[in-house]
Amino acid sequence: MKQAYELYILSCNNINSSILKTFIQLLSQERQKKAIKYRHEIDIARTVCGEMLLRYGLSKRSGSAIPETPLQFTYNPYGKPILPDYPDVSFNISHSGDLVACAVSDSDIGIDIEQISLDMDLDIANHYFHEKEIQLINSVTAPESYHYFFRFWTAKESYLKCIGKGLGEPLNNFYVSEKTITLENHPTPYLINYYKISDDYALSVCSPSSYTAPALPVYVSIEDLIVGRIYFP
Repeated sequence: MKQAYELYILSCNNINSSILKTFIQLLSQERQKKAIKYRHEIDIARTVCGEMLLRYGLSKRSGSAIPETPLQFTYNPYGKPILPDYPDVSFNISHSGDLVACAVSDSDIGIDIEQISLDMDLDIANHYFHEKEIQLINSVTAPESYHYFFRFWTAKESYLKCIGKGLGEPLNNFYVSEKTITLENHPTPYLINYYKISDDYALSVCSPSSYTAPALPVYVSIEDLIVGRIYFP
């Protein structure tokens, strides 16, 4: 079976202002404006590093540094970004806490990472999750119930991002059981893969079931981005 995607993880916790400014210059004017609107530097860093991680993934896939010009994006009706200059490439980016995750594929792909918060009101599940998922969350006690909540949340969001709808479809229209997604009592042609990157994060990736998923993500550092020539000094 063909590998479904490449999965990259980056911590932007230790990025310095000088490198961040250099990275920002690689963004299009539109995306620069979006990034600098954030009030907190960590939000700017996550947005910018997400695109840099995508550039890294594209360069690894092509085997060479990508052009110095900014990446150009178009969007589907639900807001999912598309790379018109890379018509054979699909990608998805997610970030939470100080981590950024990016999956690059030649097929449908969706990813979601969430920092696990034990302060989360699990009653949210009653409003957004399928009854089968709610039953499982309620069948265990904390902290396991929180891990189930975030496992379901990331799985469901990765599926919606994979099919290109984002949160445009209600989360309780379908349910997750292990790796499968069931919609209207029928399994969908997609699978969820879970990655345990730490006890503090939940990470799920959704891709077509006919593909095989990588066993582990590739951990990338800020230095890797520079050495990997995602930009030209």
